[in-house]
Amino acid sequence: MSGVQAGQVKGVEVVGPDGPVVGVAGEDLVLPCFLRPNTSAVDMDVVWMIEDKSNYKQLLGAMDYSFLCAYAVGMYLSGIIGERLPIRLYLTVGMITSGLFTCLFGFGYIYNIHSLGFYIFIQVANGLVQTTGWPSVVTCIGNWFGKGRG
Repeated sequence: MSGVQAGQVKGVEVVGPDGPVVGVAGEDLVLPCFLRPNTSAVDMDVVWMIEDKSNYKQLLGAMDYSFLCAYAVGMYLSGIIGERLPIRLYLTVGMITSGLFTCLFGFGYIYNIHSLGFYIFIQVANGLVQTTGWPSVVTCIGNWFGKGRG
């Protein structure tokens, strides 16, 4: 089974089906695998790992592309929304929400989440809320300096 490693035990291999394992969202999934040679896994840590690291550029590219697309759409929407809301509140909520989504991205590592969909969702949401920054800051600076003389 690609993607599973039997802890620090040398000579032990996790064996499973060659094809994908299909599960239903929200239900428990029992992975059909066994250890070769036949060994007890009671005191063993079994961890998930990415075995095929050759496509990391495509995975990072997908996350970057999703962020940039969301940012582009968000810049358009943010300018429209920002003109209709109190600018300080809009900027504050946007930046706090951006920080929360950045923390969620880090929690993916802490909680061992290996779902590309999770990371793309976080990137899209972060791209949308980060767009609150630029229009708000430009408006704040414009209000700070006031109207020009010329």
